[in-house]
Amino acid sequence: MARIAFTAASSAKFFSPRPTQGAAAIAAVSVTRMSSRAKLRSGIGGIIPDLLVHLVGIVALQSLDNHDPHGKLDQ
Repeated sequence: MARIAFTAASSAKFFSPRPTQGAAAIAAVSVTRMSSRAKLRSGIGGIIPDLLVHLVGIVALQSLDNHDPHGKLDQ
């Protein structure tokens, strides 16, 4: 019976919720995340998404220009 009690006590300790992180730890993670995003935006990581958004916008505008309200495309 003592072994069961010991196992239960150690399991409870292991599975109990961890204390919440302090404000300093949360702030450090936030700064790291923002720094990583900034690095992606500068350089090639930022150019490709911006270019894709621009190209999608051009295609959307062209399809609107060619659209006939009666269901026919201009040719």
